[in-house]
Amino acid sequence: MEQLPCQKALDRVIAYLRGSGIKPGVNECRTALELVGHALQQAPDGDYLKLVMELLPQYFELPQPKLSLEAGPELLRGSMGYE
Repeated sequence: MEQLPCQKALDRVIAYLRGSGIKPGVNECRTALELVGHALQQAPDGDYLKLVMELLPQYFELPQPKLSLEAGPELLRGSMGYE
C-alpha cells in the first residue's frame, strides 16, 4: 500500500531530525506536523517534499555540521611517489 503524502513528508522530517542527532519528542512532533501541513497547503499538487526540506531549518534549530579544516593527512612529496 502506497503511503499518503502527509506520511511521506512526516517520515522524511523525522528521519532528518534523527540523522541530525535530534530525538523527536512531543514538541518536535507537533512542529513537524505543522511544517508538513504548511508544505502540503503551499504545494498541494506540487513538490511538497522539496518544500518540506527547504522549510525545515525555519521550524527547527538544527546543529551546525562540524567540519575539519584538515580533510586528510598532510601531503608530502613521498606520498606522491617522489623521493
